[in-house]
Amino acid sequence: MSINISRVGEWSKEYEFAVDSEHICVFAEATNDSIPEYLEGLIAPPVFSYIPIASVIEEIISATISPEALKFVIHAEQDLSLHQSIIPGKVLRSKGVLAGTRAVRKGTFLVFRTETRDENGDLVNVQHMTLFLGGVTNAISTGDRAPSHRFPIDTKREDPLAVLNYHVDHNQAIRYAKVSGDHNPIHLDDDYAKSLGLPGLILHGLCTFAFCGRAVLASVCDDDPRSLKRLAARFSRPVFPGQDLVTSLWRQDDRDVREIYTFESISNGEVVIKDGLAEVGNSE
Repeated sequence: MSINISRVGEWSKEYEFAVDSEHICVFAEATNDSIPEYLEGLIAPPVFSYIPIASVIEEIISATISPEALKFVIHAEQDLSLHQSIIPGKVLRSKGVLAGTRAVRKGTFLVFRTETRDENGDLVNVQHMTLFLGGVTNAISTGDRAPSHRFPIDTKREDPLAVLNYHVDHNQAIRYAKVSGDHNPIHLDDDYAKSLGLPGLILHGLCTFAFCGRAVLASVCDDDPRSLKRLAARFSRPVFPGQDLVTSLWRQDDRDVREIYTFESISNGEVVIKDGLAEVGNSE
């Protein structure tokens, strides 16, 4: 198993993505999101932002991680900074880079950074995706780390501002795979997932991330996606179809003109989302 360290700092080619209402609607339905503007295809949910960069990430991963190592990849963190909402009719252009690697005792973290812009070249969003490659211990630490979104240690001494419970459907992973294009068998094949030591097939990390986005919008944004400026989280344990996801939010402080919230999620009695961070500002 190996990582192509020479890819650090080398940007991908630019990919174009035309936004249409139907894709937005199907994404909202696949993540059980009932905000009317989504279901009418008028504006995309925040985590839809990954769909236009999927080809970018695929290119960088295929050039960075050897095929035999791919089955050991774990989605560790996601960080989404939003500058514009995604609406139908926009033509988005995205590119990405392996920003850095960090070698630890049990493997290697890889940080990918993507930028998405509109037809005028204005920034739509910036995303940092961190993967962990277990067993690859011969890599070096180089390049940049993802921005921090640490959960303050003393936060849970206070009662949460809000607690929201969402059910994960038994067919959630199958529906999300269709709209996202992520057909990794650990999300679709129970026997395959068990062959890797999992209890069964698991939900996509980004689908879990979308559930967290729903909780944030419902509790502190009045269900208005235009006011969410940043959403970040660490995936600490897998989520399984058929279970509930309970997300708790705490108010932290104000930073410039933004309100800062932290959150974590529990499923089946275990913390599955750690170091959750949401930044909320004025609507566009």
